[in-house]
Amino acid sequence: MIIFAAQQQTFMKILICFWILSGWVVLSLYASDSIKTRIPHFFTFNMSDGAVFPTNDFVAGDKRIPHYASFALKYGLTSRGDDWKDYAYGLPYGGLGVYMANFYREDDLGVPFSIYFFQGAQLKKFRRNLTLNYEWNLGGSFNWKYYDPFDNPDNIALGSSVNIHVGANLYLKWKFSQKLDIHAGVGVTHFSNGAYSLPNKGLNMVSGFFELAYYFNRENEVPLHEAALIPPPFEKKIEHDFMILITSRNAKVDTLGTGLASEFTDRKFKVLGLSYAYMFRD
Repeated sequence: MIIFAAQQQTFMKILICFWILSGWVVLSLYASDSIKTRIPHFFTFNMSDGAVFPTNDFVAGDKRIPHYASFALKYGLTSRGDDWKDYAYGLPYGGLGVYMANFYREDDLGVPFSIYFFQGAQLKKFRRNLTLNYEWNLGGSFNWKYYDPFDNPDNIALGSSVNIHVGANLYLKWKFSQKLDIHAGVGVTHFSNGAYSLPNKGLNMVSGFFELAYYFNRENEVPLHEAALIPPPFEKKIEHDFMILITSRNAKVDTLGTGLASEFTDRKFKVLGLSYAYMFRD
C-alpha cells in the first residue's frame, strides 16, 4: 500500500508539471499580439479499456491479462483551416500527453505511466460535424516493475523500468459544439526498450477508447470549395538527409557451467549507424 501511494505521488508530480507547462503555453498564446490570429488549442481527456495480446509466456495462459484500464490527459495545437497545407495534410494536430495504465498486476508489472508526443489528422469527412481520424503516439514510459532473476523472474516482457511507448489510434470525431468534440475509437499500444536491456519480449495491447476534447480559439472551417486556397508554384530543389544512430544493446550469455543466475546480464555492446540520402524534387 505504501509503494502504491509513492507511485501515485510520483505520477501526480508529473501531472502537475504537465499542467504547469500547458498553462504556460496557453498564457503565451493569449499574450501574443492581438492582431495576429490566435492558434486553436485544446485539452483532451481519454479513457480506454482493453486487453493484452498473449504474445509471450508472461502474458499468456494462466498469466494472460484479459482486461486493463488506462486514462490520458493531452494538450495540443490544431490547424486553423485557412491554409492549403491544412487541407493537403488532413487538418493536422499535435501535442503532448500524459498516460497511466492499470494492469491489475502491481506485484510484477507495477503502475506505469507515460509522457508522449501525439500527432493526428483527418482521413475522411462524412458530414460537416463527423469525421474519421487517425493518431499516433511516441514517448517514454516509466515506473515498470521489470525482470529480476530473484525478485521478478517471470517477467520476460520488460527488462527495464523505462520503456518506449508507441501507439496508434483510429477514431470517429463528432463536433458536438464549437468548444467540445466527442471521440470514440480503437487503439493499439506497444511497450518495450528496443533490446537495450534483456529480456524484452514487450507488451502489445488493444483497446477501445472514449475522449472528450475542449477547444479554445476554434473557428468554423472554411469549406474547401469556397476557400480558393491555392498552393504556391512547385519549386525544384535538392535536399540532403543525414542520420546518425548511437545506441547500445544488451548481450545475452550462455550460463552453462558459469553458475550465473540468469542468461540476461548487464553487459552491453554499442551500435553505431550512419546514413545519407540524396533527395530531389523534380
